[in-house]
Amino acid sequence: MRRWVAIFLLTVVMLSGCDDAPLPVTPTPIPGKPVAPQLVGLYETIAGIIPGGLGAARSDAVDEGEQIRQIFDSGVLIYDKASGVTFLAPVGKEQVAPEPPSKDPEGPTWRQIGEYWAPAAIANAYDALGESVVGRPLTNYRYHAAKQRFEMYFENLGMYIWKDDPYNQVYLLPYGAWVYAERVPSQDNSPQANIARDATEAFNAWEDRLTLEFTGEEIAPLITDAQGHILRVYANVVLEWDQEHGAVRLVPVPLKLGVERENLEPRLDNDRMMFLPLDESGTLGHNIPRFFWDNIISKYSGIDVFGVPIMELSVKDKSEPDVYWQCFENLCIEYDSGTSTASIAPLGRQYYERFLK
Repeated sequence: MRRWVAIFLLTVVMLSGCDDAPLPVTPTPIPGKPVAPQLVGLYETIAGIIPGGLGAARSDAVDEGEQIRQIFDSGVLIYDKASGVTFLAPVGKEQVAPEPPSKDPEGPTWRQIGEYWAPAAIANAYDALGESVVGRPLTNYRYHAAKQRFEMYFENLGMYIWKDDPYNQVYLLPYGAWVYAERVPSQDNSPQANIARDATEAFNAWEDRLTLEFTGEEIAPLITDAQGHILRVYANVVLEWDQEHGAVRLVPVPLKLGVERENLEPRLDNDRMMFLPLDESGTLGHNIPRFFWDNIISKYSGIDVFGVPIMELSVKDKSEPDVYWQCFENLCIEYDSGTSTASIAPLGRQYYERFLK
């Protein structure tokens, strides 16, 4: 019955005009501090090939006399005044120990970059940007088991793909964030002050790349839960500071609030749906409305941010038969068939009221 409900809903109410829209849609460059005019060309080139590009500017542009330098989430851009050339600083060479090529390919589509084997998507991104931008390989590909992704380090940029991403989108490692963390002086060296400052800086960096439409209004800028986790709470989502890894992640609010994972489903034969396989055979997973993907998910780095879907599209509440929703690990998307609009469900507020107030 669920399959026919979804087909009927998408045929009748999701007339979004995106039947032939490419899937997935490349996210637009992440806004942040103004990019120095001399750096815009290379910044936009990278953003046109890698979703999100170098990310938000962590620092203002600094005139160092012969050069102009600016730090971004995923790299450091430099403009040389004498030559008029813009290039990426070799951050990888400063941060990562090089290693000789020593790994064989893990699949038939993998390709070589010089003598190093790489996932085809990373090799394609390398070719598109060129060695002058990315730099030479420093390491073999690495499988990061905790994060379920393949990573590869180059002189100027680091790249990764998620192991189970059916689209093999390439993203950039936080080279620039490493540099920025080393350059920001501490004004208060007490452990607690360092933790709060680091968490606030990390939350602010994440906030730069999101919009009010995504997060909803801020409810608590810095709050500690009963387990000692440092959180920033918005109406729609909840961010958590991972002190051990120096990173921000989205709290899996739907699961915390009791939304249960549903059984995996086969692909729906409907061109208004995309299918994300989630089992080893690749035949079972969850169907995601293209309307959701094109209008919301693709704007925010896709499944990387949302988490994988945990249910199919369904009626949210029997008392509101015109409102449908689909939940992912970290948030839910609502669709109001009366107004033909989709939005992030305000579950962050529910999480705050239940666990933090």
